[in-house]
Amino acid sequence: MKPLNGLIFAALLAVALPLAAQTAESQPRFKWIATPCDTWGCAIAAMAQSNGDPNIIILPTKSALHPWVVLKRMEIGVVDIPDDGPFLAECFGTMGEASARFSSIDSEKMPILITATDGGMIVICLHDTQPQAKKRAVRSP
Repeated sequence: MKPLNGLIFAALLAVALPLAAQTAESQPRFKWIATPCDTWGCAIAAMAQSNGDPNIIILPTKSALHPWVVLKRMEIGVVDIPDDGPFLAECFGTMGEASARFSSIDSEKMPILITATDGGMIVICLHDTQPQAKKRAVRSP
């Protein structure tokens, strides 16, 4: 009876190892959407409307046109995300991937790298380089 048990165990092991080695790479069920805000009032209003939802994040930016960005975690397929928004949010599963993407973005696009509440890494940057607000000329004494 012992050789039969060993044979059954070996057969199960031969079937289970290839299944365990496979990784299921499926699309994430959620996506972070970046919405620009021109004022602090706009950003705090988005936070107030969320009613304490942990899937809303407000971040300051270096952009003169959009000094605040509101990140909202949405289920994929619920909202159609336009490609022409001022900010782009890209989600990554590991810090290595996010860091590589962050370092490849030109500094004029003002990239931001954060770890989200769901454990994913998010890289936010300007979609296209936008002109900065003109600075006022000051006469030197």
